[in-house]
Amino acid sequence: MAEPLYWCLHPPVMIDQKQPGLSADEEAVYKGFRFAARQGSWLSGRFAAKRLLASILDDGLPYDQIEIVNDALGAPQAMVSGQNLGGCLSISHSDGWAAAAYAPAGLRIGIDLEVAEQRSERFIQDYFTLAEQGLLATRDELADRMATLIWSAKESMLKAMGLGLRVDTRQIQVDAIGDEALLSQPGWFSLSLSSLCRNGNWTGFWRDAGAFVITLAIILESGRELDLIQVK
Repeated sequence: MAEPLYWCLHPPVMIDQKQPGLSADEEAVYKGFRFAARQGSWLSGRFAAKRLLASILDDGLPYDQIEIVNDALGAPQAMVSGQNLGGCLSISHSDGWAAAAYAPAGLRIGIDLEVAEQRSERFIQDYFTLAEQGLLATRDELADRMATLIWSAKESMLKAMGLGLRVDTRQIQVDAIGDEALLSQPGWFSLSLSSLCRNGNWTGFWRDAGAFVITLAIILESGRELDLIQVK
């Protein structure tokens, strides 16, 4: 039986002085941001996660009964009516938009959302492995989008590991992306991923989302299958 992995994409959120749907602690965090752009991206991420979880649990569940807290390493966790929901939650935001993913139990996951943009040669040399640089060298017309995809997959893997950007990104690698024609097609496509810093059976997915690229990284035991379920 396939393991469910729920995900959603959320548009920018209107910024108000008092934001309905936040818990008291979340509202305090929200008001503590100095800049409107940071407030907006944080809100979009929180509401992406709340919408996702409310849809899975109970569509009538008020958002303020779902609280997203961060553990000691900064990873998000979901509290529902004061109780830890468990499972694995991941959130990402870019340019005001946000993506969230949730696996009920037994999986470690990471999601990342990135604006598809040009990456400098210095950036690629500093953060990409030689093998990844080789992938870009053969895809001239799509190199910028491919570079964004590779970077996003690294971010997803580090989130799934619970490490964030605390390790050299060249310790993890996108081994293969597949047919470049898929970069303009809808739906999820597989990625081949590997890691030098954490053992595990890695499964990766990516999809084109207009101005954005979305990636997922999952530690998945051999023989288990995934069912990627979008919440709209």
